[in-house]
Amino acid sequence: MKLTLIAVSIFTLSLLSCGSGSTERAAQQTEKTMEQNTITEKYWKLKTLNGKDVVMGENQLKEVNFTLKNAENRISGFGGCNEFSGKYTLADGNSISFSEIISTKMYCENPMFNESDFFKMLGQAKTYEADKDMLTLQDASGKKLATFEAIYF
Repeated sequence: MKLTLIAVSIFTLSLLSCGSGSTERAAQQTEKTMEQNTITEKYWKLKTLNGKDVVMGENQLKEVNFTLKNAENRISGFGGCNEFSGKYTLADGNSISFSEIISTKMYCENPMFNESDFFKMLGQAKTYEADKDMLTLQDASGKKLATFEAIYF
C-alpha cells in the first residue's frame, strides 16, 4: 500500500513539473508575442532621422514609413522616393535587425529627404525602444538613429 502511494505521488509530481515547464514556455512565448505586437503590424511614420526633423517635400507622394509584418518577418514601406521591402529580426533585449532590403529605383526630382540616409540607418539599427505610439531605433552603442510615430487609419 505504501509503495503504491509513493509511486502515485512521484508520478503526480512528475506530471506537475512537466506541466509547469510547458506553462512557463507558453508564458514566455506569449510575452514575446506581446512584445512583438507593440511594434509589428503598425504603420510607422518617420519623425526624426539622425537628430533632424523629417519634413515631406512638395513633390513627395507620401511620408517615409514602414510596417513590420508578422508573416515571414517582412518589412515594407516607403523611403521618400521608392517603395522598399526586406526582412527583419526581433530578439531578446529589444534587439532588431534588417536584412535583404530592396527598393524600386524611381527618379525623384529635387528630393527634400535623402532616402539613402534612411536605408543606411536601417542597416545600422541594432536595438529599439517602444513607448506607446513612439518607436526609436538605435545603433550598437545606443545612439538614437531615428524616431517613428505609429499612425492609425
